[in-house]
Amino acid sequence: MTVNGKEVHFKATIRALREIAKMCPEGDINNAEKLFTGATADVLDNTVRFVSLLSGGVLTEDDLLDLDVSELAEVQSAAVSAFQGDQNGEIRVESKKEKATEAHESQTA
Repeated sequence: MTVNGKEVHFKATIRALREIAKMCPEGDINNAEKLFTGATADVLDNTVRFVSLLSGGVLTEDDLLDLDVSELAEVQSAAVSAFQGDQNGEIRVESKKEKATEAHESQTA
């Protein structure tokens, strides 16, 4: 997805999840949906921070504050999909040794 000329790939990294959890009631990421209810200013602040975190910092809060409502909704939808997908999907973490082996095999093939 391209936003304001920046290529963005949303991903729920551990860093993003930790910060999102801190934003949630009781520090519980299972309460993340509550970030998007309540007073308008709070919802907008939470939305902008949530999206920025999942963008890995590619999108700053200032970038997002300059979007119109429909643009922010589209970007938020993509971020939420990544958040939900990473929460429910299978995660495979490769060790450095596995990565080195794969890189070596691809170079010798």
